[in-house]
Amino acid sequence: MPSRRRVVLGVAVAVLLVVGVGTLLVRAAGFGEVRDAIETAESRWFAVCLVAQLVALSAYAQVFRGGFAWRDGPDPGFGVSAHVMLASIGATRVF
Repeated sequence: MPSRRRVVLGVAVAVLLVVGVGTLLVRAAGFGEVRDAIETAESRWFAVCLVAQLVALSAYAQVFRGGFAWRDGPDPGFGVSAHVMLASIGATRVF
């Protein structure tokens, strides 16, 4: 079990990396242009995109679950499948 200090340090480093990468992306994209594009966008499309993303991620979790349980394998359940799927997508987006 990692020490509390190590966990806090790891979380702090992760937060600094996310903020740093986010700042670089905003500068590269031109923050003013991105802000203007978001302000002029129709808000209902953000809701549509959110729902579509949730459906896609749920489908990925179900595919993992089905593949794991194939040929009478153990059924990990939707929760475990969702955690594994989110961790794998997060890892691939980091790298």
